[in-house]
Amino acid sequence: MVGKKETIWSKNFICALIVQSCMSLGQFMVNPIMTTYADHLGASAMMTGMTTAITYGVAFAMRPITGPAITRYNKKRLLLLGYLLIISAICTYAASSNIFMLMIGRALHGMGLSLVGSLTLTIAGDSLPPSKMASGLGVFGMGSVFMSAIAPSIGIALKDNIGFTMTFVVAAIIMTGAFFLCFLLTNKPVDKEAVKKLGAWYKNIFAKEAFVPAIANMFCSTVYSLYSSYLVLYAAEKNIDNIGQFFTVYAAAVLATRPFIGKFMDKFGLSKAVYPATAFFAMSFVILYFGDTFATALAAAVVAAIGYGTMQPAMQTMCIQSVSIVRRGVASNTNYFGIDMGNFLGPTLAGMVITAGFNYSEMYAFAIIPVFLSAIVFSLGWKKFKERRAELDKTEKI
Repeated sequence: MVGKKETIWSKNFICALIVQSCMSLGQFMVNPIMTTYADHLGASAMMTGMTTAITYGVAFAMRPITGPAITRYNKKRLLLLGYLLIISAICTYAASSNIFMLMIGRALHGMGLSLVGSLTLTIAGDSLPPSKMASGLGVFGMGSVFMSAIAPSIGIALKDNIGFTMTFVVAAIIMTGAFFLCFLLTNKPVDKEAVKKLGAWYKNIFAKEAFVPAIANMFCSTVYSLYSSYLVLYAAEKNIDNIGQFFTVYAAAVLATRPFIGKFMDKFGLSKAVYPATAFFAMSFVILYFGDTFATALAAAVVAAIGYGTMQPAMQTMCIQSVSIVRRGVASNTNYFGIDMGNFLGPTLAGMVITAGFNYSEMYAFAIIPVFLSAIVFSLGWKKFKERRAELDKTEKI
């Protein structure tokens, strides 16, 4: 009898993909107008910068709590809680009359993100067959990539036409739609006996098995954050117009290549994809350093899409597959430890480079260093990961 062909397209996976995409749409609509909203409320230059940092700072600080919670408690209920926190945050933005209220909203947003990101990744991973993990997680990330291309323009256009308050109302409605979609998700019951074997809650804050891919992802996120943080200033330095098209081209290239890259990783292994991807990602910064035209910026976008668009799902897959099923929530949380830290370190270190007297082209040249550090970290942990994966394949059916 011929076995049933495995596919990533289960009801649960599709629901998780839509929920994640809705979250990304609302998130990326709000982010680009946040600093201008803080300025509108009369914030100082320092406080304006804090409107971005505080969300990721709170998310990072919350992960020692949310990691163990994701392992021990009902994931669906925690996801609903995460969305309620984000909806409350966006409603607080809409009602804000001063910077203090805005900061409260940003803190609430960080608390929600500390749950939502890890949970959707965990639920998606639980919904995939082992042989399709890399391609499935690659497809899962495409929703966020697509929304990152269109949502900023939508948010800015809405702000210009209907104002800040109504833009936040629209984002809150989108998040509310995601909240109700969560009810369609099928939640795997918590295996209480397996959880007991994991020990005290504080032992499940961080999955040491996922440390290597999390650190590699941190380096990747550190340099990728430089695109959104400094590309506009780089374009001004080079007298390049319409630099916003960089993100549209990047997203289109990821959407076009990621399904094939995911299948490649499932068939030939993560390492066969990561090392070439490192070269592509590094090359994108070389192009930005030497280039000075709109065409070279778009070429960098395509090359970066192949590089980072491969490295990120590879590291996520390595995180998920490095642990047993019951600890996938902790592994996802560990992955986001790295991402949050990278999003904090990137703009901070780049600001130090600029303050030291380097220009934006030279700053992007320095970004090559963390890219190769990511590959080095990956290579140092690859052998151990394969041994761990082989042990898990023998002890549990996943």
